[in-house]
Amino acid sequence: MVFDYVVRVMSVVLLAAMAAPSANADCALPAQVRIVTVNFSPGIAKDSFASQPLVMYRAGPQRLRLEEAPDPANGIHQLIVTNWPDSWVVNLLDKTGQHAKDDDMVPVVHAPVITADPSLGVPAAWDKLEYGCESQFFAENKAGQVPTEKHDLVKHSLVEGAWRLTMVTARDSPRPSMMILSKDGKVIWAIRYTAYVQQGTAEPALFAKPEGITFSEPLE
Repeated sequence: MVFDYVVRVMSVVLLAAMAAPSANADCALPAQVRIVTVNFSPGIAKDSFASQPLVMYRAGPQRLRLEEAPDPANGIHQLIVTNWPDSWVVNLLDKTGQHAKDDDMVPVVHAPVITADPSLGVPAAWDKLEYGCESQFFAENKAGQVPTEKHDLVKHSLVEGAWRLTMVTARDSPRPSMMILSKDGKVIWAIRYTAYVQQGTAEPALFAKPEGITFSEPLE
């Protein structure tokens, strides 16, 4: 079984999930957090677009910035900026973009970690796991904790049926270094966190409407 995880698909999911009622409304975000992840799932080639770093900024519950790596083969270098209720989806290569406005009454932007197709059978409750609130999620769900052989890392695991979701942290830090999804003991999706920096103040310019872009009609 191959877990079909593509960075650009996740970008669309993040945009669509801005006001998803199933997401975690109690995610206690810092003033700003910068997160960089790399996908090292089975079947992902190391030199492929899907394996390139994905940079995310979250500033409280209403602002999100997602920076993909350039994808010259497809003529795309995607940037998503959300400052509720507005979102801008931009192609930095051709300087074009689209604007979307969330008409939901709840001013919340979500960034789910697990974006699997529901038909795969991934436990529905795990879609409440959000970037920026990973440790909170595992603690609230009373995850099991097992140190690695060298006792320098800790595996925090949730198990439901054949599925296991594991967050790996340093022994003395709650910040994730890896997130692994497996079924029947086989890893089907995994990301490595190469940066996770919590900042005391937000940078408003990161969440402003991108300049120098020609925007088409708003997305419906």
